[in-house]
Amino acid sequence: IAALVAGANAALIDSNGYHLQPEALLRAEQNLRMGELARLFAQCGLIGIENWVTKHNAVVGFFGAQSRLSETAVSELKQIVDYRNEAAHGDVDDVLGAEILVEFTEFFEALCESITDFIQYDTLRKAKAVGKAHVIGVISERFSGDVVVAKIENADLAIGDLLYVLGKGITMLADVKSIQIDGAASASVQITELREVGLRLGVRAKVGCELIRLV
Repeated sequence: IAALVAGANAALIDSNGYHLQPEALLRAEQNLRMGELARLFAQCGLIGIENWVTKHNAVVGFFGAQSRLSETAVSELKQIVDYRNEAAHGDVDDVLGAEILVEFTEFFEALCESITDFIQYDTLRKAKAVGKAHVIGVISERFSGDVVVAKIENADLAIGDLLYVLGKGITMLADVKSIQIDGAASASVQITELREVGLRLGVRAKVGCELIRLV
């Protein structure tokens, strides 16, 4: 307790190197149904988690692949919590089979992927606002697979570089696989004036997405 109070005091006086216990901000007493999950993220300044999760490609793909116990992420998460509570505190009348357990595992995989992207999206957005991320270009064309054309200015690029792809409801980490300028392949380029550059990114990006490098 003394360490917690000292850390809080150091933060209030803006001391360098202060530390706050994450549990003090993130501890949740309630089961993480979607409403509670939204409240938890809102306390961290992240608003709109339910809408993001509902529209995320991984979650949409999960429900589109086959029939599920529930039709939405909200109801699927509630059903999992209800089963958990029944198993922990009540009389178990319904024993789930392997198929349902696999479904829940696949749902959590999609849910966690959507949450990771949600946090990453907000982090990049805020990093841009405070000058910690630099937009090096914007995707202007997309071809089959992971090939795009981007309008790039004032940037050095090399095969193997890691770039973030940021768009409306989209955030992905891209690994530059190949570079072409005027039809000629290059291992690395230095670009000063605005130019169109062909890139293979390793992910399927959309037209209008920004290519971002953290500073």
